[in-house]
Amino acid sequence: MAQILVNPKPLMGAVLLLVVGAGLAVLLLRKEKSAARTSGATAIAAAAEHVQGGPSIEEQMRARLEEQASLQDRLDQQALDSLKLPKVNTKKTEVLVKQVKENAKKDAGVGAHVLRAWIAEQDKD
Repeated sequence: MAQILVNPKPLMGAVLLLVVGAGLAVLLLRKEKSAARTSGATAIAAAAEHVQGGPSIEEQMRARLEEQASLQDRLDQQALDSLKLPKVNTKKTEVLVKQVKENAKKDAGVGAHVLRAWIAEQDKD
């Protein structure tokens, strides 16, 4: 104790450190209280809106899900529209279509036999 009275500098440093620490603690506690007040005010405002006839959380979520589903449908439709290929008419397909029409007019039994074969082939799969 006598040494502290002779050299008070270490004591002054310790006191200064305690004062600074107490000041920081007070500042931190004030910030926490103001954050709690802000979140409490937000919760009170949300509850007041709910009581006043605002949409419930379930209704808000349902509306958001419906909105997202309709957006996804539109995007899917746009993707399908971009994938549609134009009708290709080459000289070869025109010749084949013409020959099939002529043969069907001459002998309808051959066309019927081809159709039966196709149907039977699909039934096997």
